[in-house]
Amino acid sequence: KGIYSFSFTPVSIPGMSETPLHMNEVCYGLDLRNYDTKRLRESNKLNLKWMMELYKAYPDKQNFFNKSLSKEINDIDKLAGTRDFKEQIIAGKTEEEIRKSWEPGLTNYKQNRKKYLLYK
Repeated sequence: KGIYSFSFTPVSIPGMSETPLHMNEVCYGLDLRNYDTKRLRESNKLNLKWMMELYKAYPDKQNFFNKSLSKEINDIDKLAGTRDFKEQIIAGKTEEEIRKSWEPGLTNYKQNRKKYLLYK
C-alpha cells in the first residue's frame, strides 16, 4: 500500500488490455480521475512530478521501468524517445534539471522547423 490510499485492480478488457500488468491484484497509486485536465493542457507541459513521485514510492526500483507483461508497447524509453529520461529519474534528477536537459534539442527543433512553416 505504501503512501497512497487510492486503490484499483487491473482487469482484462477484451480488445483493449487483455493481460494487464498486475491483473487481478490490488494496486495503489495516484488518483487522477478528478485532475483538472484543462489546467494541464493550459500549462503546455508534461507533468514530471507524477513519474518522479511514483518512482520514489515504488519499493522494487529495479523493476519500476520494466516493460509491461502485456503485448502493448509500454517501454518508457520508446515513449520518451530516449533512455535519458529513465536514467535521469533513476539518478534522482530534479524536474528543473530534466527540463533543462531538453533545451538544446528543443532549440534545435524550433530552428529547423522554421523552414517548413507555411505561415509566420
